[in-house]
Amino acid sequence: MPSDPHTRFDSLAGYYAQARPSYPAALIDFVCQAAHLGDGRGEIADIGCGTGISTRLFAERSSTYRVIGIEPNGDMLQEARQKALPNTLYQKGAGEATGLEDASQDLVISAQAFHWLDAPRALREFERILKPGGMVALFWYELDMTDAETSHYGQITKSSPDAQTIVPMRQAAGLALERSGVFADCAVERFYDVQILSPDDLIARGMSVAYKPKDPPGLELYISRLQELARSKGPDQSYRLAYEYTCYYGYKN
Repeated sequence: MPSDPHTRFDSLAGYYAQARPSYPAALIDFVCQAAHLGDGRGEIADIGCGTGISTRLFAERSSTYRVIGIEPNGDMLQEARQKALPNTLYQKGAGEATGLEDASQDLVISAQAFHWLDAPRALREFERILKPGGMVALFWYELDMTDAETSHYGQITKSSPDAQTIVPMRQAAGLALERSGVFADCAVERFYDVQILSPDDLIARGMSVAYKPKDPPGLELYISRLQELARSKGPDQSYRLAYEYTCYYGYKN
């Protein structure tokens, strides 16, 4: 795996908070329904919660849910805590060692993060902290490169050698759940959504990418290309990015 996933997001929390996309309501509703949470009490663990985007979405779904975000990166955790809701809690931890109690969670989610984990160890940890019959849901988004406007942006952000390793790794992450034998009735669902960004937000969106070039000449060129794209529609125009969301899920026996 390229570099340490616990530190590669240092200094990216501000960009994440400014410009990372959310998750469509249809995906959140589907996961809650598939986990049989309804409007009753629900204990949810968000693994690799980052700045708390997915944590807050599930907490907002019902005030009876208690959502705990687990995140190894201190910068991300600090940003998440600044926007904490009454029914959210954040603590430092890893997906392979959450620090949560046995059989304490109704639902374990990992949004845009599972590909950074040691999949076999993480899935065993998810099984440990889930109640019998509890559900795990792994979901993430990819740029819809069939959309012309999105493709122009993607050609920039996916140009680094690091991207050629990490993007396929993320796209294949859900297969570990299906093949693990740890969870039953595994399946996959897909959703679609768009994100509207100002020119400044488009640049911040590109700067939030963990696999952007690290060397100064490469990073300078990367930023220059982002700025050129952001200016291409004028200072008062918005930019549209289209996404496909994939959700793999399964149940503890």
